[in-house]
Amino acid sequence: MVKPDTLHIQKPFGQTLLLTLAFFPLLLGVFEVFSRTLLAAPALPPPSVGSQSPEFEIKLERLNDWIARNGPIDCILLGSSAMNGGIDPEALAQAYAEQTGAPLVCFNFGLSSLVGEPAGPIAHMIVEKYHPRLLILGTSPRDLSDQFGELARPLTQTPWLRYLLGEDSFEGWLIDNSSAYRYYLGMQNWKNPENRPVIDEYEAEIDKLGYQKLPNQHKELVQLEEVLLENYALNPPDVAGFRQALSQNQVGTQVVLLDMPVHPVFYHYYVAGGEQAYQEIFYQPMAAMAAEFGVPMWETQTSVAPTLPADGWNDRRHLNEDGARAFSYWLANKVAAAVREGVLVDPHGPISNFYLPVVGANH
Repeated sequence: MVKPDTLHIQKPFGQTLLLTLAFFPLLLGVFEVFSRTLLAAPALPPPSVGSQSPEFEIKLERLNDWIARNGPIDCILLGSSAMNGGIDPEALAQAYAEQTGAPLVCFNFGLSSLVGEPAGPIAHMIVEKYHPRLLILGTSPRDLSDQFGELARPLTQTPWLRYLLGEDSFEGWLIDNSSAYRYYLGMQNWKNPENRPVIDEYEAEIDKLGYQKLPNQHKELVQLEEVLLENYALNPPDVAGFRQALSQNQVGTQVVLLDMPVHPVFYHYYVAGGEQAYQEIFYQPMAAMAAEFGVPMWETQTSVAPTLPADGWNDRRHLNEDGARAFSYWLANKVAAAVREGVLVDPHGPISNFYLPVVGANH
């Protein structure tokens, strides 16, 4: 018997193909619904918005998970590593409650290498998607130096962030509207074995309110008397980013610019020229920029840093968990005082002033 040299498709095969095509959109719909529930996070790798920063992705996941489980956030803290490990949201909430009778729920969105250039688009995203009543921007001279930010600057090219800024992008639109696609991107990241240890590390270290504490190692500090920034000048892309972040001071969201404290000895060596240069080429220009947008800038180098615990420093620019707790108490008292004085509206305002986020919400 001669075997046929062509494949004859039987009718059942065609029916299977048609059924597959019919059910595929249904399966996608089911996965989309599942991905928006609280059951998805424990079962799947962390979702992604397509950035190249696992830290940014985990912070976003933590923020969305908190809101899905607990409701809106009162304030969001944005800054570099000094903010990331320098303010403990739970300590801040406790101190604010002691002053006002109500806790202030804050999320720490500090990112290790953040500088001004990407801080602008991220601040825009935070206000557009989460509408916090208070956005506290941490800053220091390195945030406006072209010598820093090599890991954070690529965030400005993230299609999702560019889409939120008004750029036409189908991928950005899809990320913004499909939880299933965000989990798909997360699974693609997870498939790369080199990514897993980094993702696992951030998952373990970043707590439910975004805080990544630096344990007190009781070690001797070094480089306190070495200048960090020679020939310092404000970097134009970072200035533009901070201007964009400050412009988020609008109806519904109040912005505060916070000069992040450094070790009192190192303050003299942060920029060449000492304290006077720090004030003239960094603090005063930043305070003037903030004033253009009606934003207060709070000084810490002379009023706060010397009062923090002597063993509260992880290094010359970062607080450890003991220092962070003390600084968080100061910040809570400062916010409470600003509310009493009418500088700020109480950020623990009515829930009606908030709405839940669209991106990555597990609900």
